[in-house]
Amino acid sequence: MDRVIVFCILLLFFVYYIIVSIRRAKYGGKSDRLNPILGSLNEPTKRGDNLKIPKSFNTKGFVCDILELLVPVAVAFIIVTKIIGISTIQSGSMEPTLNVGSTVFYNRLCYKMAGQEVRRGDIVCFYDPAEKKYLSKRVIGIPGDRLVFYQGNVYINGDLLDESDYVKYNKNANLYNAIIDVPPKSYFVLGDNRDNSYDSRYWNNPFIDKEQIEGRFMGQLDFSLQYDVFERIGIPTN
Repeated sequence: MDRVIVFCILLLFFVYYIIVSIRRAKYGGKSDRLNPILGSLNEPTKRGDNLKIPKSFNTKGFVCDILELLVPVAVAFIIVTKIIGISTIQSGSMEPTLNVGSTVFYNRLCYKMAGQEVRRGDIVCFYDPAEKKYLSKRVIGIPGDRLVFYQGNVYINGDLLDESDYVKYNKNANLYNAIIDVPPKSYFVLGDNRDNSYDSRYWNNPFIDKEQIEGRFMGQLDFSLQYDVFERIGIPTN
């Protein structure tokens, strides 16, 4: 949702910038490029400033202004859509690692373009067709693994998996005893908040396919445009 909001903000800025560029090309101006926008914050408005006399349209200046905007906007668009994924955490299934309301960033290149393997312990963002939304979970089982869940512990190919770094809640609250063999190109994922996570343990198909994975967790901000700004001032985001 935050990515949609960012796009809307960029679109509004783009429209405003075009209007400013057209007026400057038609009426002229003392400053170049973005100065009319930034300068308006510092220079007091004088009566009669808007009474400018039209002159010949400065096509060259207008094109330069638009190109100066389009290039960084295009770069930003490519980064947001192809390189970095942005999402808002909407549930507590990954707490305390990922907190509700945080803005989370994902590396989109590492798996699909860079060819890196999905590793056990990676936090991945993937699309869940059953939920019809993107989810964030931790990879526990990779192709070829045999997982044994017994008395709240996880065993990988016979060895106890040490999860003390990220599982902070009582693992024995929801006992899950099972033996799972992970098939090729598939992954078994769990939430760090094992007591309150709807994950591979409960899905009809317990595995996610590699093609579903959008990217690997990079970092998070304890801030969300959706929750901390727009919803607080009464702007609907759904």
